Amino acid sequence: MRLQGKVALITGAGSNIGRAMARLFAREGAAVVVGDTDEVGGGETVRLIETAGGRACWVAGDVSTTQGLRQSIDGAVETYGRLDIFLSNANSGASGTIAQFDRAGAEKLLMVNLMALMEGAHYCLPHMQQAGGGAIVATSSVQALTGVPGHPAYGAAKAGILGAVRSMAVELWPYKVRVNAVCPGGTAGKTWTVIDELGEEYLPEFEARFGGDMRHLPLPVPTDPMAIAQAALFLASDEASYITGQHLSVDAGLGMLRYDVFHGPEPLDTRQAKSQRQSELQAEFEAWLAAKKEERAREP
Repeated sequence: MRLQGKVALITGAGSNIGRAMARLFAREGAAVVVGDTDEVGGGETVRLIETAGGRACWVAGDVSTTQGLRQSIDGAVETYGRLDIFLSNANSGASGTIAQFDRAGAEKLLMVNLMALMEGAHYCLPHMQQAGGGAIVATSSVQALTGVPGHPAYGAAKAGILGAVRSMAVELWPYKVRVNAVCPGGTAGKTWTVIDELGEEYLPEFEARFGGDMRHLPLPVPTDPMAIAQAALFLASDEASYITGQHLSVDAGLGMLRYDVFHGPEPLDTRQAKSQRQSELQAEFEAWLAAKKEERAREP
């Protein structure tokens, strides 16, 4: 096992990429601290890990606050006695187009994505020094590498992560702490949520109602969250012992493309309408998922 004896704190581990990371790290021998403000999602991740024979616990720390970060980190050390790996994966929703710009939403996004990485590293460092070293892996995005309209605050936060990773890598190398990032592209997040929380037998109904997670990428498949987790595992493991300050794209080739060339230019009102529809579809999906989970719970 590649992480035997290690303790990993993974924020945003209650769903999608974070859940895949948590399950994989546990499978590789790590004791996993599942950080997520969603108690139901975090608890489900813990259940999946324990069912598979792994060790995990849930902490509710809100990483947009200093108190929440410290609660997560202290909870990891109090439960397992050490901290070797910090995966800064928590995310906050997009703040909209420039025309729709919401300062409060943008600030929350920057706090959860960027500030939580830097402040989290600050509070993790003493524990990693005590453990003889450690690894920090941040979830950035292909949007840090290419321009995508409609998400300026998100792109800024994810690009900021890469700058912070490079700076921290130089600063923390003497302490035997490596710092790297993964840059995911589009993921079939809803598909994997349905599989995890309902089962594959619900996929036909999901795809019929919501059209599935369609992605038009150079590689003819959407990015599986587990593929991103595999990249994070490599960067967190001793196999990457001489790798620091780097980012690894796991994006099915999306980062090679200019958005405007691949998708074509879009008028502002079209982009705003798409953004609004995406929000509506997300709400519809969450309501459908909750209803199906209740329906399944009532089955004999």
